[in-house]
Amino acid sequence: MDPLRSLTFADVLREHRRSRPHYTAAVDGDVRLTYPELDRRVNRLAHALRAAGAAEGDRVLWLGQNSFRVLETLLAAAKVGAMFSPVNWRQSAEEMAFVIDDIDARVVLWQEEEIGDTVRSARAASASNARWLRHDAAPDDADSYEAFLATGSEDDPDLDVDPVAPLLIIYTAAFAGRPNGAMLSHTALVSQGLVMGRLAEVDAGYVYLNSGPLFHIGTFMTTLATFVAAGTNVFTRRVDAEELCRLIETERCTGAFLVGPTFRQIVEASRDRRYDLTSLRASPGGPEWNAMTSRDTSPWARNPGGYGQSEAVGMLTFNALAPVDAVGSHGRPSPLVQLRVVAEDGADLPDGETGEIVVRGPTVMNGYWNRPEENERRRRDGWHHTNDLGRR
Repeated sequence: MDPLRSLTFADVLREHRRSRPHYTAAVDGDVRLTYPELDRRVNRLAHALRAAGAAEGDRVLWLGQNSFRVLETLLAAAKVGAMFSPVNWRQSAEEMAFVIDDIDARVVLWQEEEIGDTVRSARAASASNARWLRHDAAPDDADSYEAFLATGSEDDPDLDVDPVAPLLIIYTAAFAGRPNGAMLSHTALVSQGLVMGRLAEVDAGYVYLNSGPLFHIGTFMTTLATFVAAGTNVFTRRVDAEELCRLIETERCTGAFLVGPTFRQIVEASRDRRYDLTSLRASPGGPEWNAMTSRDTSPWARNPGGYGQSEAVGMLTFNALAPVDAVGSHGRPSPLVQLRVVAEDGADLPDGETGEIVVRGPTVMNGYWNRPEENERRRRDGWHHTNDLGRR
């Protein structure tokens, strides 16, 4: 690693702290953190993790719903060279126990509210020897997240971390009946954040409502873009239309992770215009939705979507990079990846013929956690084999 040309995910926070000391980094209920305040808490957590034995290559597991602590813990892991994994809290206890054993975390952060019974059952069924900390416990509880964080120093640990090393583990599609954790590097997260930010016109004034699940890369893509651009990430524990409306109004959110049913629920919740939602930049919908919100004119909003995988921090191709009238296509490849369509022998296929999509580039995963045989199969000849079919 050449330190002159290296930049970790934590280095982005360090620079935001210096150059944007008054910008708001995260909002979650009564919690409001500027970038310097976030960095001080991240430093404390990083030192506490190290004292708990979390070193380079170790894992930190999140078993909870959306919280500012997801971003905070990801950044603390980045400072110590560890990996952070937010796990699907909607899983059964049996499914969750598999992930707990599979990832073999040094520290597990869990939530009591709504999912406590499932987490306890999963823990009992696992062989975990981790330090377990409850993130929604009272600060004076000995096993609370806040008490743990308070034991650390505010000084930056200033460790030498390789930006190509894995940082975020996202569990994705199951092969042979079990999910697999895609390991995404510092470089991958920063790079995809820049691309997504450019296409969605995310800047330091952007306020993103994290209303989708943070165990899903679809929500995380814009979380990353907002963080990289020094914008504000607003967190809500789960989707509730009234609460979303309140947050959009009070925080002047410019973006949010919303899906079809939620659009309809928001329209109903604010049918009498009790909430001012005009700050929200949104794609066109029905007349009532359009009257409540502002039209998003970014390239992403004009032509959203594309093709991608969690294994590449989401998008590999973007419709926004293709003509608006390119019906039926998945756009063009990201400027950060090279994409080929190949036959079974790995040879390139002519345009129009269907074959496997293979890619390479800085946003492609480092491999699956603890899956050497699958990694050997998927990472052949210097390319990531997607297992997906496509044609040019």
